[in-house]
Amino acid sequence: MVIKSGAGKLTEKVKRHVLPELRSRAESGLEMSPALSQSEKLALCQSRLEEVDQELSRVRETRYQEGFEDGQKVGYEEGLKAIAPQVKALEQILERVEQEQNQLILAAERFVVQFAMKVAQRILGQEAVRQLPLNQERLAAAVAQALKRFTDARRFVVRANRATVQQVQGYLRELSSQLPEGVEVTVVDDPSVQVGDCLVESDFGVLDARVDSALHEMEGAFVRGEGEVASS
Repeated sequence: MVIKSGAGKLTEKVKRHVLPELRSRAESGLEMSPALSQSEKLALCQSRLEEVDQELSRVRETRYQEGFEDGQKVGYEEGLKAIAPQVKALEQILERVEQEQNQLILAAERFVVQFAMKVAQRILGQEAVRQLPLNQERLAAAVAQALKRFTDARRFVVRANRATVQQVQGYLRELSSQLPEGVEVTVVDDPSVQVGDCLVESDFGVLDARVDSALHEMEGAFVRGEGEVASS
């Protein structure tokens, strides 16, 4: 469409400027030579016509190139406008995916922290655990670091000693409504796991959610608390 418009501009300019100029040059050449023979006049006319043809070709090529370049520019700009809605939609989809991933990580963090503490409460007794100062923020941070490596995991296997399997299964039934959608958790009796310990395996690796580790964290918080009291 742009090149066709350029051709129209070419015709108009040729009519207004190029043809009158060439006609004037041809006529002036004939008028300046009244003594020329018919053959000489014919040869001169042919020469003038060749000049006109060359000039028209040059103008046509110039205008065609200008129209082509204009067409490229317009086509590029129109192309950008055409794909703008698709680009916007993709950006929105990416933003939603990132938000959902962050929500999944937070939900998994809460689940693993609650799971470790609930097992400790069932094994040691809820009151005994409550008496220990627990630094939950540090435990949550440790879990978060592990989960970042397994953000796509949808299946977890909890390995526990036979003496605590039923307690773990009971807690999982209570916690099932809090599990992220699509996540499956299975409890396995593993004699290699010590009583009071617990290992959580995911599709992409093992998460250290052993009760022993949680108790060490509690013990460290308790020792730090005692040290702060002593130093004060």
